[in-house]
Amino acid sequence: NGRQWWKYAIDSVLEVHIRRYTQMWSWSNIKKHRQLLKSYKSAYKSKLTQTKVPEEIQKQIQDLEKTLDVFNIILARQQAQVEVVRSGQKLRKKSTDTGEKRGGWFSGFWGKKESKKKDEESLIPETIDDIMTPEEKDKLFTAIGYSESTHNLALPKQYVAHIMTLKLVSTSVTLRENKNIPEILKIQIIGLGTQVSQRPGAQALKV
Repeated sequence: NGRQWWKYAIDSVLEVHIRRYTQMWSWSNIKKHRQLLKSYKSAYKSKLTQTKVPEEIQKQIQDLEKTLDVFNIILARQQAQVEVVRSGQKLRKKSTDTGEKRGGWFSGFWGKKESKKKDEESLIPETIDDIMTPEEKDKLFTAIGYSESTHNLALPKQYVAHIMTLKLVSTSVTLRENKNIPEILKIQIIGLGTQVSQRPGAQALKV
């Protein structure tokens, strides 16, 4: 039936090219995605700081990693690491090979599932450098307007971090040939002022 085929073709185009992008950029979807990132970052911070991670935290991390893509997982992990370091907390030490090998012959038999699980976790790269070449990273940074500099990208370009105001109420300069002779030249300045504003998000100064 030609009419049904046309309907199928139109619905396919709408589903792939129209509805998908409309849903992707809807506020409800953006809000849901941000909440997922926030939950993953919080759970991963617990994993970084706790010596023994509770099973519910591990399960939460695994469930969120099934929903989020690799780029967002790496981004959330790096943000979590930075926040942990800035807060002054200590990162937990990874278990050494000698500690993992303890347990005798039975540990090798029963530890297959554990090792498989750890291998699956290790498939997710820790940093963006693990999944992108320098050229790909440069293209990505150019596309999103990122620069590997010292300024804080979390701040909007319009944000003013520091304002310095200099005001000179009154001053005068007098030139004399000697103290008994009237002035040769007298300069008086009243109410001189200037202001300097710094915007770290845009690396800009305004005078």
